[in-house]
Amino acid sequence: MFFQNLQNITQLIELGFAFFLCKQAFFDHKGSGLWLCLAYFLMRMGFSRFPRVNQALEEGEYLLPLNYDGEFFLPLGFGVKKGEQIEIKLERLPEPTASSRSLGGSIKIFFKKLRSQKLGHSYEYPILAAALVKEEGNKIEVIYNKDFGKVKGLVASAQRIILYIHGVIGDTESMVGSVLQAKVKVNGQQGPLQNYYDLVLTFDYENLQTTIEDNARSLKHRLEAVGLGAKHGKELHIVAHSMGGLIARWFIEREAGGTNKMVQHLIMLGTPNAGSPWPVIQDLAFALLGEGLNQIPEMVWPAKVVANLAAKSLMFIDDNLKTLDQMQPDSPFFQSMIHNPDPKVPYSIIAGDKSLTTSLQSQDRLRRLMAKLFTPVVNKVVDGLVFGGEPNDIAVHLASIKSVSGDRTPQPKILPDVACDHLTYFTTEAGLKALADALNPYFKQPY
Repeated sequence: MFFQNLQNITQLIELGFAFFLCKQAFFDHKGSGLWLCLAYFLMRMGFSRFPRVNQALEEGEYLLPLNYDGEFFLPLGFGVKKGEQIEIKLERLPEPTASSRSLGGSIKIFFKKLRSQKLGHSYEYPILAAALVKEEGNKIEVIYNKDFGKVKGLVASAQRIILYIHGVIGDTESMVGSVLQAKVKVNGQQGPLQNYYDLVLTFDYENLQTTIEDNARSLKHRLEAVGLGAKHGKELHIVAHSMGGLIARWFIEREAGGTNKMVQHLIMLGTPNAGSPWPVIQDLAFALLGEGLNQIPEMVWPAKVVANLAAKSLMFIDDNLKTLDQMQPDSPFFQSMIHNPDPKVPYSIIAGDKSLTTSLQSQDRLRRLMAKLFTPVVNKVVDGLVFGGEPNDIAVHLASIKSVSGDRTPQPKILPDVACDHLTYFTTEAGLKALADALNPYFKQPY
């Protein structure tokens, strides 16, 4: 259980407006993050200032305030670095729990320190790397090679190459395991995707402050630098998740990636080709995080996916997030995309439909969670997005995912709707099968 150590926390004494740090600090069962046990009690009259904790946050570390109300773990806000201290900011508060020792009740808040493990330092991004994917026991291990000279040498000796591009939440490490897990059948023999490629590349990039267009241009420059420039004579397939599909499309359609025959096939999974329906991306992050923390989907999200989502949700507090503004359906970016020329590159589109995986019991539980996460005004919008009649993968409507003009040659291939949500395209049997089905026609024999 992701939060199994909560049961070990010593009972704290309610002190009205008191705010204090437990004497105990301990690691969770995997040693992946330090639990700080705090109690901050708020009377129904509210509070006027944010507390600070005398503990520093290192680069890549975030503090996530949580409340457990007896049914749900609720993400409440974030901790930000203020000099040598951490300032706690609460975006939302649940109803206080009644107590015999306080007039208006109290709210008990716990904090999880998260470490976001990145492929490189911030100044290194974007990174085009070669990935060696192997399975040890039941665990997928990804070994990245970021050395420019070695990547260029691997490209020179390769003929068929697959390139993974992640979305706004996550990284390529959560995707590339699919080269082993997705199975294709060629000439009566079934084997993993990896058997049909002689090189796996990954493109990891900064995805909050850097525009989609700038990341697309960086992708082009990185590919050119390693020998995948215009008319390179090889076969390059791009597998892109969520916003990664928009980066790939801009590269192909606006940066000559298509006309220069740099890409031979683009597969998009959960890409918001007509924008995201969420008016505030922070609300999407908290909704997804709430689901992940409480294991509401029938298919349980991998622990790393939940950790990445939690860390990313705390990065969404910045007011100047250029990329997230571009995800709005009426943004100048999408208005410009309408006029993109036909790149004459095959596109395959995979759309997940969460309704195919969610039981009525889970839907009721999810409704209760959303009601606790958001105010009634916001929850009215959220309710329409999560439970509305238009099919979606939680993050994107299926209509948006499939919104690529058919007036092109060849026409985009839209695969049957997949029983998964936005974060499980690469971990569920249905998502992996859809990926294999999209790529299978391109294989004649293993490499």
